[in-house]
Amino acid sequence: MRKGNRFGAAALFLGALALVIAVAIFEVENFQTFNPNKRAVVLGFLDKLGLVKAPDMRREVSATPAYVTSINDTNAFEFLRLHAWWFSLWAIGIALFAEARRETTLFMSAGCICACFALLFLGGTIVGMVSLVGCSVLVFLLRSQTPNPSIEGTSNSKLRLPLAAPHVKR
Repeated sequence: MRKGNRFGAAALFLGALALVIAVAIFEVENFQTFNPNKRAVVLGFLDKLGLVKAPDMRREVSATPAYVTSINDTNAFEFLRLHAWWFSLWAIGIALFAEARRETTLFMSAGCICACFALLFLGGTIVGMVSLVGCSVLVFLLRSQTPNPSIEGTSNSKLRLPLAAPHVKR
């Protein structure tokens, strides 16, 4: 019998988080004109929330090359993209681990599907479909290896199937 949902809930949380981040990145990339030289979108939003401090424009400005550690919109989107991939892969892995532990399937199935859809937004159609089919095959293989507790004690000789309809005499 299936019990518990601790890892399934973690898979759902990570999958939903990955899907939200992936959809945000997809929306910004495909429906907004994103130019790193224009006004900051992400950092401007974070500045309005008070999470980052805007630079003082009265100070002397010097042009320096952008490094990996410099904070700009391009690096922020790449950081989000990396974490969306990471959360998606972890959600799929945790969902498969929950299936191997025979946890209840509601949370882990939703988490795995959300993670596969996040991969669909991040990597394209082929990556998303391969992840969906791959997860389905792995879940099928895991379920076929585990015995079904409702028919564990039965053998084929005890099962009696009617060979003819009940109204027909033999």
